[in-house]
Amino acid sequence: HQIERGLSTRTLERIFTPIGGAYQPLRDLAVEVVYEFNGLKPSGYHLFNLLLYLACLAAVFWLLTILLPLSSSRWPGGVRLWGSLGTLWYAVHPVHVEAVAWMNGNKELLSGMFYFLALGFYIRARGRGLLNVRYLAALLCFLLGMLSKPSVAAFPLVIVALELLFPAADRRIGRAVVRMVPYLVPTVLAALYFILKTTAVQDQWLQESMLIHMLSMASVLGRYLLNMAVPVNLCHSYPPPFFFGDYDWRLLIYLLLDISLLAGIWLAARRGARLVAFALLFFLLNLLPVSGLVPIAVFMADRYLF
Repeated sequence: HQIERGLSTRTLERIFTPIGGAYQPLRDLAVEVVYEFNGLKPSGYHLFNLLLYLACLAAVFWLLTILLPLSSSRWPGGVRLWGSLGTLWYAVHPVHVEAVAWMNGNKELLSGMFYFLALGFYIRARGRGLLNVRYLAALLCFLLGMLSKPSVAAFPLVIVALELLFPAADRRIGRAVVRMVPYLVPTVLAALYFILKTTAVQDQWLQESMLIHMLSMASVLGRYLLNMAVPVNLCHSYPPPFFFGDYDWRLLIYLLLDISLLAGIWLAARRGARLVAFALLFFLLNLLPVSGLVPIAVFMADRYLF
């Protein structure tokens, strides 16, 4: 239903005209590009997703080789070895199946690739000023990621965590704030667009109770943690847990997982394991846009873990 069958002026106008609450034109543009070369045959769209996935894996490996040296620990065999092991774990994890196998999942792949590149360029750009190529590349990748999938809006929160845990060499708060501001502006604009355009913002957003809403968010986070650790019985779309206040024993498990995550962040930061703290914060902060904090059409899905 997204395919206009050709990269005409009308097609590009339709793609880049904001309609509805989710503005992700690069997803549709990618579909049209594949159509130009492959028509409606499914093989081309699957091949495109596989190539995107390989690009994501390359970006993950590059990012890990940048992140690992931030730790004071030594890495036996070198960061390339551990970066390779981390990339391999990421490559074979079952929660990524939907994003790669579903032809319409290119938005997850595009946003993920641009996100990893943006974070890598941002780390490399620190201490070099705002007008250096790496910083501009980071900002461009962030914007491209936002145009692929709006949940990339969590990126500014991640770089705040990065700046707090790993201050730049000059340790000047003013410079850190200046580095982060250009990322906050598109995020705020995207949030305003979502609030004005989406049909999901209704009185039912808080599920008629702040307590039930918070328990639902906690359940979503706990379930995501469980799916990462024990990826079985995965599903393309989960019913909202405890959305209507129907609680059972699973709620206790999810809450314990949430508490464990928060305790892990606190303990890691307290003991100086800053890279571990950042890794856990990275997981938590990137899930905020799809945790139920804001209303979205599909409450919970494996592809949101990509």
